[in-house]
Amino acid sequence: MASTGRQHGFESLEEMRLLVALDFLGASEVLSQPFRLDFEHMGGQSWHIPDFLALIDGGMWLLDVRPMELVKDEDALKFAAAREVAAACGWRYSVVAAWRLHVLERP
Repeated sequence: MASTGRQHGFESLEEMRLLVALDFLGASEVLSQPFRLDFEHMGGQSWHIPDFLALIDGGMWLLDVRPMELVKDEDALKFAAAREVAAACGWRYSVVAAWRLHVLERP
């Protein structure tokens, strides 16, 4: 990424597209798979590794990337846990599940 001056790992084309968007936004720091979140819920225990943690304009964003049609019930639970952790840390959280057509189109 030009904005961080480093290469960043990604596991899918959707994650690569997010990195390109973060570069255009001028993210000054990006961490791929920044931590493992272990949590308990009514059904037992689970864990989740968010896809990215990014510093954008002085604010932290915890990000997960999953196309909407691939989000399952257990993913929604993991995303909810990640959102709670982000809120507790004063970060913002988003699941990148789709792109508007104009974002990916080439002129």
